[in-house]
Amino acid sequence: MKELLYLNNRNTLPEMLREVAATRNITIRTAAYQTFAQALDGNRSPDLFLLDCQENLAEVIGACEKLRNHKYHSRIPVIVLLSKDDASRRVEIIRAGAYEYLFKPLEAIELEIKLDTFSRIKNSYDKLEKKNIKLKEMGNHLKELLKLKNDLVYIASHDLKVPITNIVSFGRLLTNERLGPLTDKQKSSLNTIMKNSDTMLKLIDSLLNFFEIQDEITVHKQSFNAFEVLRNLHNLYLPWSADKKQEFVFSVPADLPDLYSDKLRFVQIIEHILQNAFKYTPKGGRVELGAFEDRKNKGLTVYVRDNGIGIRPENMK
Repeated sequence: MKELLYLNNRNTLPEMLREVAATRNITIRTAAYQTFAQALDGNRSPDLFLLDCQENLAEVIGACEKLRNHKYHSRIPVIVLLSKDDASRRVEIIRAGAYEYLFKPLEAIELEIKLDTFSRIKNSYDKLEKKNIKLKEMGNHLKELLKLKNDLVYIASHDLKVPITNIVSFGRLLTNERLGPLTDKQKSSLNTIMKNSDTMLKLIDSLLNFFEIQDEITVHKQSFNAFEVLRNLHNLYLPWSADKKQEFVFSVPADLPDLYSDKLRFVQIIEHILQNAFKYTPKGGRVELGAFEDRKNKGLTVYVRDNGIGIRPENMK
C-alpha cells in the first residue's frame, strides 16, 4: 500500500495513524467531507479511503455512496472509523459502500492488520484487473481473426461458385445437344459431371447462406470496372437463356464509369435478380441486362428487365 486518503472535518491527523503510516512508508492525504470531491484527483486513486466519523454520520454515508458510484474509485476499499455510540448504524454504513468499520479509540495493531488485509485485496484486484484487460484484448483479437476467416471463406466460396456455375451452364448446352450430338458414352460422362457440379453448387450456396445468417454483412468497397463485371455476367448466363430459347439482351455502354462499391455483393445481387428473371420468364421470352450513368445521383443505375410473369400488385406493398 502506497497511499491512503483520510477524511475528517477537523483537518487533523491522529498521531497513531501518522506513526503507522510512517513505519510502512504510506503517504497520507487529508480532506474534509465538504470538499473531498476536489481531493479525488481525476482518475488517480489512492489504495484506501479511511473515513473518520466524528459528528455527522450522514456525511460519512454520503461520502461512501459517492465513492461507490464514482467512475474511477468505486472499487477502492473504504474503512469507516466509528464511535461506540454509532454501533447501531453499522449495517447502514456497509450498505452505503464501506468495506469495513473499526471502532474508536483505535489500536495501532488493529489498524496495521486491516491495512495488511486490504493491501493484499488491492494487490489481488490489480492483478485480476490486468488479466481481465489482457483477456479482453485477446478476445477482441480472436473476434477480428474469426471475422477475417469468415470473410475469407465467404469470398473464396463465391469465387469458386463462378466457375462451377459456368460448368453447369455450358453443361446444360451440351446435355441438350445444342452444340452438337453426343454419343451414349459422352452423355453418361456428362451426366456425372452435371450431378457432381450441381451438388458442389448447392454446397457452396448453403455455405454462403450460412455466413449471411450467422454474421452481419461486411462491406468491402473498392473501385471496379462496372462494364467488365456486367459483361462477364452476361456471358456467364448466356447458356441459361439458350437453354430456354430466351433472348438475353446486353444494354450496357462501354464507356460506363467505374463503380465504387462492394464488388462481391454487387455481383451477388445482380446474379440473384438474373436467376429469377430466367426462372420466371417463359420459353422464347426476353431478358435484358442494362445500365446507365445516373449523373443526378452521382452513381449508376443497373436494371434487369424481362417479360415474365412479374409480381402481383398485392405482393409489391
